[in-house]
Amino acid sequence: MGEKHFVALFFHSDTDGCISAANVLSGLGRARAAGARLFPVSEQKSLPSLLRGAAGRFSEIYVLDLGTADKRSALATGARVTIIDHHESRRITGKGILHINPVLGRHPTYPVSYMTYLLFGGRDWQAFVGVVADWCVALLPEFMDRIWKGWGWHGTQEDLYFSSDAGKIASAVDCGIAVLGKDRGCSLAVKALLACRTPQEFLDGRHGADRLLAARGRIEAEVGRVLSKAGVRERAGRLAILKFSSRMRVKSEVVQRFKLENPGGTVFVFQKAAGGWSFSARGPGGLPQLVRGYGGGHLQAVGGFVPERKLAPFIRKIKVKLSG
Repeated sequence: MGEKHFVALFFHSDTDGCISAANVLSGLGRARAAGARLFPVSEQKSLPSLLRGAAGRFSEIYVLDLGTADKRSALATGARVTIIDHHESRRITGKGILHINPVLGRHPTYPVSYMTYLLFGGRDWQAFVGVVADWCVALLPEFMDRIWKGWGWHGTQEDLYFSSDAGKIASAVDCGIAVLGKDRGCSLAVKALLACRTPQEFLDGRHGADRLLAARGRIEAEVGRVLSKAGVRERAGRLAILKFSSRMRVKSEVVQRFKLENPGGTVFVFQKAAGGWSFSARGPGGLPQLVRGYGGGHLQAVGGFVPERKLAPFIRKIKVKLSG
């Protein structure tokens, strides 16, 4: 069975997930956090099998920003399991299971980084960055305004992701994961977030943040190339579609920029991948229903994968549903 660790963190491999992991670790205390194992998860559907694989190895497990945990896999771990999430899901109950999800009580869809900040502590500016990164969820105006003024962020609050220091940090974490890979990128991001006491330390490249910021520069250059030379663009009413190929994983950054070109509409970005197309979409609402069976996410932001042979029918379905 191997060495038994006390704490394991399974978290979504994005900015919200990394900040959530850092918040939980900061609240556990140095002794408990020192032996914690980190498991970043990119494909949410793989979470149940990952939890089953952790059976007997941990005493305490945290599942953060992942909406695909189920009762059977959580119980199979034999550990105390705390699930903190904000995706559409079923309530999970059972001995040793604590499930926190505001969506289940029809409350606002708070970012998990904000909820873990309230529950475990951490740094308020990092919770702010998490809210900026998950722009599609509740923006918490009072909290945002207080942190904005308190830290004196540079840039415009109206376009947080692209035109503020908070957006630079959020983007650097996501880009670092895209360039360095899920495991290395998330590990580096969590360590940098735990070590950087102020946003300026992160922006100055302290504690490994320089590698994340360098990755952001590479991704931004590739996004500019894609948007200036991308092959297939299609429009149908308020729907805009972009298909492209790139050696770098940039669809999440491309869709953010593409949405700015199409305000008020729904945008789908498809990046060529092995066996099909990875996609990200942004819109005013109702997106999970559009991509059911191929992906998921939030009302205004989703992602997933479509096999090559099913791409044309998938796009036709989207057009029909949006035109109706």
